[in-house]
Formats: sequence, structure tokens, C-alpha cells
Amino acid sequence: MLLIQRTLHDTDYRASEADRQFAIGLERFLQSKDPNDSPGSTTPHLAAVFSGMGEQEYESYVRNFIETPVEGLNNLKWSEAFYLPMVEVIRYLQSNQYAELHGEREQAQKRGILSSV
Repeated sequence: MLLIQRTLHDTDYRASEADRQFAIGLERFLQSKDPNDSPGSTTPHLAAVFSGMGEQEYESYVRNFIETPVEGLNNLKWSEAFYLPMVEVIRYLQSNQYAELHGEREQAQKRGILSSV
């Protein structure tokens, strides 16, 4: 959803045509839930749409996003839309010092974001 927001709805950002087409396909897939609509990996597109953003700017962008209401639902922000068992597993792994697959920067950002959930 963050990728869709940044690519299709952020008026301060102009995505490449490839990223825009991917986000349109991703949005269609999320609405249809049809495996045949799956646009593929989000990784290169996430990297592209947030490239050039500093760590603090990225963290601020994510924090602002998670405080926005989920469209179509009443009284639910994105920060409240996490699947609780997934959050609990991440907290368990962190508290038991399991290694994460991402770099130190991403780990710090996850800890900061998850602490607000």
C-alpha cells in the first residue's frame, strides 16, 4: 500500500512510467485477489520510488502514511491494520535476538515503526 500511495497518489512525487504501471497492476491484484493478476516483485519498484530519500525523510513519510485512514473502513489507520500474529512473531524474534535478513538501517526503522503499533 505504501508503494501504491507513493507512486499513484503522492502529488509531490512523479514516478517513472514503469513504476506507475507496476503500481496500477499491484492495486488491481490487491482488489481482485486473482493470482493471475500478480504483477511480480515489489522490491525493485520500492527501491526506485524511495531512492534519494534520506533515512529521516523516509521514516517521516512512513509514519505519516501509517497514520492515514484505511480507505473503505471506519476508524482504522494503517498503523492498526497489521496482522497481529505477524507483529507478535517479529517482536518475539527481536526479543530473542534472531538475526534479521535486512541491513542495520532497515532493522532500526522496523523497530521504530513497530514500537508505535
